Amino acid sequence: MTEDWLLGAARDRHARDRLLAVASSLIVEKGIDGLDVSELACRAHCSRATVYRHVGGRAAIIEAVLTRSSARIVEEVAAHVEGLTGRRRVIAALTSALAAARRDRIASQFFSSGVAAQSQALIESQTVSGIAAELIGLKQPPDEHVQLAVRVLLSFLWWPAGEGEQTQLDLLADFVADRGAQHSR
Repeated sequence: MTEDWLLGAARDRHARDRLLAVASSLIVEKGIDGLDVSELACRAHCSRATVYRHVGGRAAIIEAVLTRSSARIVEEVAAHVEGLTGRRRVIAALTSALAAARRDRIASQFFSSGVAAQSQALIESQTVSGIAAELIGLKQPPDEHVQLAVRVLLSFLWWPAGEGEQTQLDLLADFVADRGAQHSR
């Protein structure tokens, strides 16, 4: 791509970044179910055609916004589990991911909206499985262990366990970490 003389950067990348920033604001304000391409175009001061050209339709926009949000969460969790192995890593990765997802304004919208039906897509996603395996320290993980970790994470996000983080930590230690740690680095 050639550099734009006015922006000093590739115009397509700038347009995409701007549209995704506006989409993120809309999702935080109205929830994922409230994201509307027409309103996005209006708030970004462009046409619907421009939105579709640079970021795609509603599903692609949601995925792109969540991917950016997830990248921040993964970065935070990776820093938190660095140097840990086995059971400690599994527990730290899951509790850190839960806390980060709940704090993140985009991710929290995803887990508070009526899109629970999309959880199957998350469970089956190779990207999500790869990230989960890496963060909890599984090398060449058996699929069922990674899927269990993803399911547990989603369950705690949609239906928090008990009162406070200690209950959550105890449950993870009792039911998840013992099995997952057997297969970790």
